[in-house]
Amino acid sequence: MRIWDRGQPFDLEQRLQALSEVVDDHSGGGRGIVIMQKIADKLSYRRTDDERNCLLIVKSY
Repeated sequence: MRIWDRGQPFDLEQRLQALSEVVDDHSGGGRGIVIMQKIADKLSYRRTDDERNCLLIVKSY
């Protein structure tokens, strides 16, 4: 699955590292990227030349 948007770019690896250190299991939000990382076989993010963002989530069955 590819999710495209035109929002502000970010560093996926840095965000995952920061979130893994401060995730509150009782929080109402902020765990989506961590959950995606746990269930996906491959998770990547890139910024394209036309200033779009692409989040790639791969799960092999």
